[in-house]
Amino acid sequence: MSRKELLTAKEVAQAQEQGWLLEHVYDTKKRRWSICVLPTQFTPLIGANQAMAFVVKKATERDDLCVKALRAITEFNQGRT
Repeated sequence: MSRKELLTAKEVAQAQEQGWLLEHVYDTKKRRWSICVLPTQFTPLIGANQAMAFVVKKATERDDLCVKALRAITEFNQGRT
């Protein structure tokens, strides 16, 4: 599944404006792919945890794009252990 299948081009641009991206990441310990929220730029203060926290906060405020991102993560990872 490509990023384009997760979000439209317009949504990708909107996410980038907010400072995050939805990306496929391979977990070497679990030996499987997952979808993660990542920051557009890593800094000492901004990493994946902070980017995800931002998306979760915006989703609780009913930001449609962030809600869609969390749904995509859940649907992709559903049923995986």
